[in-house]
Amino acid sequence: MASGMTLCAFVLIVQPLLQRAHDDELFPMTAWQFAIFLLSAVIVLCAVLTIGEIGIRTGGPVLISCLMLFLGERNIPLICVTAILRKVSARNGTST
Repeated sequence: MASGMTLCAFVLIVQPLLQRAHDDELFPMTAWQFAIFLLSAVIVLCAVLTIGEIGIRTGGPVLISCLMLFLGERNIPLICVTAILRKVSARNGTST
């Protein structure tokens, strides 16, 4: 799964670079957008590796928490409750 994520991220980076010969602009995104893209790819890749190593019951809440922080949520109690509910629902076999 991690190799698939890495391959998709690589294709998303290389494809615009190959098409830039046909366009007038040198790079299809700003440096800030590229940095944010790389940061999000690293977060997801690390979460996939964590889930692979320690399982979905622990890795799932870590992924949810990291993505909530990345997307701008700063309410720590809400993040904790969301991660705990995810962990409880995974333990009980239900989906939220």
